[in-house]
Parts: sequence; structure tokens; C-alpha cells
Amino acid sequence: MRGMKLGKGNLAKVIVGAIAAIIVIVLCLGVTAMARERMAREERQRAYLLQKEETVRSVRSFLREEGYGNSGVTLTRREDGEEEEWILSVHHGSMDRLGEAEREELAGALSAVVKGNGNDVTVRVRIK
Repeated sequence: MRGMKLGKGNLAKVIVGAIAAIIVIVLCLGVTAMARERMAREERQRAYLLQKEETVRSVRSFLREEGYGNSGVTLTRREDGEEEEWILSVHHGSMDRLGEAEREELAGALSAVVKGNGNDVTVRVRIK
């Protein structure tokens, strides 16, 4: 068998097969990359939820020590590109009677509790 010659019809089939194989490989690589990104995003979300749970527990403990034991505490995260901000909202009836200086002092202490929990983020505190 000397060098095999491909006819025009066979050459076209080989080219189409090669192109199809390349397309399948590219699609598989794309799907794999998307799956990895999704898994990484899910892992970051799980880590955030654990960190949030610990932080809320610390905030509640701090508030209990300060006499605000039945406070409503909400912690939300806002991401804007590279920047991340956590918003801590605290609700307690007796906080309505605090003066502006006392509110600012409490907000600063709450911000320190959030950051002291290992959170390297911008914290905004709302006292209602």
C-alpha cells in the first residue's frame, strides 16, 4: 500500500470531522471552566454565610451585654465590583431614645464587633 490518496469527498469528510472534533473539545473546555467558576462562587457563598452567622452571633452577644437583649439584627452584603460593604441593621425600642452621640458611639462599637470577627470589609451600621 503506497501512500493513500484521499478523494475530494473523503478529504471533505476528514476536514468536517476534524472541525467537529475541535468544536466538541472547545465546548467541553468551556463547560469545565464554567463549572469551576460556579463551584468557586458557591464556595465563596458558603464561606460568607458561615462568616455572617458568626458575626451576627457576636453582635447579638455584644448587644445583650449592653442591655439590648431582644434586638433585631440583620446583616446584608452588597458587592460593587471589587468593593464589598456589609450593612448591619439593629432594631430595639429603647434605641429610639438614644441621642445622636450615643447612637454614633454604639454604631462605632458595633462596627468594631463586625470587623473584629475577621471581616475586612466596609461596615455601615443602621440603628433603628
